[in-house]
Amino acid sequence: IDKTGQSIVLLDQDFFDEIIRRPVPVDIRVIKALKNSSLALDIYAWLTYRMSYLGRKTEIPWRSLQNQFGSHYADT
Repeated sequence: IDKTGQSIVLLDQDFFDEIIRRPVPVDIRVIKALKNSSLALDIYAWLTYRMSYLGRKTEIPWRSLQNQFGSHYADT
């Protein structure tokens, strides 16, 4: 929170440069549709990022998603 009480996010220069150099295309309609689920937003952003640089078909097993986003989710 800055001096005016506004929330701020500070990015280090390397991260800022990377997101400027390689932006990830997101569909704002999807963001709006998923706005009530933090997990769904996280998975959408992660998969969109992954798909933006993969050059071949890649399988992402459910176990990998579980490990990526939290090990406390049920297996079913």
